[in-house]
Amino acid sequence: MSDFLARLEKVQESILAVDFEAARVHLNDRNWKIPFAPKNPSVLLAACIASEVADYFGDYPQARVVLQPVMKECHKVLAELHSGKTVTPRTVSDRGLLKQQIWAVLHWGFVRYREGNLDEAIGKFRYCRELVQKYLIDDKNPCFGTSARISYAIGLVHWQCYRYSEAKQEFTQCITQSWQHLEHIDVAPRRHSAANLKPITAFHVAKALALGLGWI
Repeated sequence: MSDFLARLEKVQESILAVDFEAARVHLNDRNWKIPFAPKNPSVLLAACIASEVADYFGDYPQARVVLQPVMKECHKVLAELHSGKTVTPRTVSDRGLLKQQIWAVLHWGFVRYREGNLDEAIGKFRYCRELVQKYLIDDKNPCFGTSARISYAIGLVHWQCYRYSEAKQEFTQCITQSWQHLEHIDVAPRRHSAANLKPITAFHVAKALALGLGWI
């Protein structure tokens, strides 16, 4: 697992630098495989990144393949939480796992979006928003970054369905939440500083502008 985590760190560094080509090189290394461990947040993170990189390069079938092994467990856990069968996670580690499970479902929504299943996609995105708002957001954890990506995803479906007013609202919210994310990191430092996160945040903001507001 130590080799896996070391390589994952390199992949993350490439993503933060908006170097998707370098990330793809690491992910395609035959000596590095994502293990099957759907309850491990690092494995879920790796699957999400691999799916996003595949999506970036237009390899939509691969985006599905790398994510599919963990989805059954993620859907099951979140459904049980949402229905009240399990209690709300309280510890830092349990909340971290929950957050990564939500991100997996969010990326699965992008898979369905690329496959043309827009109703299912926006359903996944709204489900993620509900889960984040109900189980993750609190005074110490506003989840601006996660919320920004969800807003972008919902806006993307609205835009695709010609609901431009709704799309504009979501893309605008995405931009606001993205910069709030950086401001919050400056106030409450984490593993990655605001300076480290600024390139990838600017990249996502630019997508919201180019694919959203720029077309409206």
